[in-house]
Amino acid sequence: MPLHRTILLALLACLAGCDAVVGLTSTPGVGAGQPDEFAGKREKGELVSLPPALSEALKKLSSPAPSPSPSPSPSPSPSPTPIPKVCDQPYTCLTYETQGRNVTVYLQPSIYTDMDVALTWSMTGLAADSAPTSAVIPAGQKTVVGRLHYVANQGTFNVQAPSLKFGNPNLTTDGYVYGLPYRAPGSFTCGNAWNGFGAHTGDYRYAVDFLMPEGTPVIAARDGVVFATEAGFSQGGNDPSLGSKANYVYIRHDDGGYGRYLHFKQRGVVVVPGQRVKRGDLVGYSGNVGWSTAPHLHFDVVTALSPTRDTTLPVKLLLHANQPAGEEPRANQTFTAF
Repeated sequence: MPLHRTILLALLACLAGCDAVVGLTSTPGVGAGQPDEFAGKREKGELVSLPPALSEALKKLSSPAPSPSPSPSPSPSPSPTPIPKVCDQPYTCLTYETQGRNVTVYLQPSIYTDMDVALTWSMTGLAADSAPTSAVIPAGQKTVVGRLHYVANQGTFNVQAPSLKFGNPNLTTDGYVYGLPYRAPGSFTCGNAWNGFGAHTGDYRYAVDFLMPEGTPVIAARDGVVFATEAGFSQGGNDPSLGSKANYVYIRHDDGGYGRYLHFKQRGVVVVPGQRVKRGDLVGYSGNVGWSTAPHLHFDVVTALSPTRDTTLPVKLLLHANQPAGEEPRANQTFTAF
């Protein structure tokens, strides 16, 4: 899904005797560090138009949740040592170093996730030894994205990032078998599976919708670090305008991919960005918020293909105790956590 944001990285660099001034701004209306910065990564237009039989499956659930209902406004339980943001910018932090007439330019994600970033450069008084048009920036690492040198006594340069995607385009599945994203003995029907309908096609074909009542506890399917959350939206329904208004949790896994958990109830997210989570840890409570026609949890694992395109990965889930190698979830089947 294209990220409709532009980040302008502007830097004034001088030779000895002139202080360098760094400017880093984003487009108007983008508030650095606010949860809505991740609106461009919310699920785009997931239409869960369930067949009648699947709609009935939801109605026949005998209990609202396998564990006691949460309080209306669950409180976040942050990690004792959360990973802090590197800077106050919404996505990336710009730094540079000068040595003689040479300038080295770095980018680092300001949140804990890998990024594939498009770059455009302009400069005066400097020339580029290396100024790539894109760069893959690993989570938590300061990465060289340009090497410049002075051709005059002072110079300026601009780096513009017109698009970026979370994840690493070189990532392949590592064979990890993911757990079900709900607690035992929860038992829920898969309403939409791989190569299904609505949003489960094309680059997003490896996604799963579990039909579950609102307020069902949702757990992490794999260890990782939470890097983005949203819990402020309240409205849900079969309305395309709600496609960017789903509450969510994004968890960057140890292999560099990230899990997306979508459609949480309002104020139903109990983790915070920078928090480390283990498989089985509570991350929130399911809902029916965003573009959705029935209460459910959407789960998939995503990585970048390029700075303008990302995709889901065909990860296997541990659906049955006698299938430790994991399985592809199938629509219309019910899976019981154990």
